[in-house]
Amino acid sequence: MPDSLRSQKIFAVVLAAGKASRFGSTKQLAMWGDKTLVSHALRRADDCRADHAVVVLGHDRLNVAAAIADQAGFRIVNEDYETGMGGSIAAAVKQLRDIADAVLITLADQPQIDTGHLDAVIDQWDGTENAIVATQSEDRTIAPALFARGAFNDLCALDGDRGAQKLFSDRRFAVSEVTFEDAQFDIDTPEDLSRLWRNVRS
Repeated sequence: MPDSLRSQKIFAVVLAAGKASRFGSTKQLAMWGDKTLVSHALRRADDCRADHAVVVLGHDRLNVAAAIADQAGFRIVNEDYETGMGGSIAAAVKQLRDIADAVLITLADQPQIDTGHLDAVIDQWDGTENAIVATQSEDRTIAPALFARGAFNDLCALDGDRGAQKLFSDRRFAVSEVTFEDAQFDIDTPEDLSRLWRNVRS
């Protein structure tokens, strides 16, 4: 970790609140190897160089919480989870804004993201308040993404399903990227999960 970040508090936030209607069941509880997707995501968030891990719950939250009951990390509930990812980001940042210098937003449905990539995103941050460090995959700028304190007001105002994408092109922020091609593979349907798992095992 760069010396400039040693006194900065970074929270790795796993978004696991969505209803995922296209999946047909609670996607967060689908299995990835011997772990649920949410357990896998929380483990990598807890293992990375962020100071603390957080998971945002919403849809089917009692069962999702039970799946990670033995794991570290704070739990935040987004009561308005049906409004989409933006609302979950806002719910997390509202709880963390007074104690965090940056938040690293990660998704429960990107199982190929590893701890090494999360650490690379953290290491790319220079410690300034207007910085955003995102992931680049196939010419797309996506999560996981770190947002420094200067973006917190905008994150708290999010709603809807687009999340924080609009901030990546906002000139108020110094946006940099870390390439990770496998970040493009997220899980929307059971077929996506089966196909991706077969590819990983082959």
